[in-house]
Amino acid sequence: MIVNVRYFAAAAAYAGVDAERFDLADGASVGDLVAAIKAKHDAGSAPDAVPPASEPGAGNPAGNERLSRVLELSSFLVNGVRAESADVLPADADVDVLPPFAGGSPDEAQ
Repeated sequence: MIVNVRYFAAAAAYAGVDAERFDLADGASVGDLVAAIKAKHDAGSAPDAVPPASEPGAGNPAGNERLSRVLELSSFLVNGVRAESADVLPADADVDVLPPFAGGSPDEAQ
């Protein structure tokens, strides 16, 4: 199934793109998508997803590590609804990757 991903703020900066598509197995979860994003950007396997060398994450292990860290801290919206890692993605899902926009951690929000 095809999943459309939009990156915002730091996620877009480290991914080197604002949006891209992933072809995942039916029944894939948000966590599976995150793993696919990490794998794609670590390998730099898709020419259209690899930013110019001057951009963060472009063949740059530090940039790829930063993307991985941003993904771990991000919230995900699937078709406009907050989703957790174990949530199964519907076919043709639109997924927004929203990194933290301000300081703090989820534990401090109590």
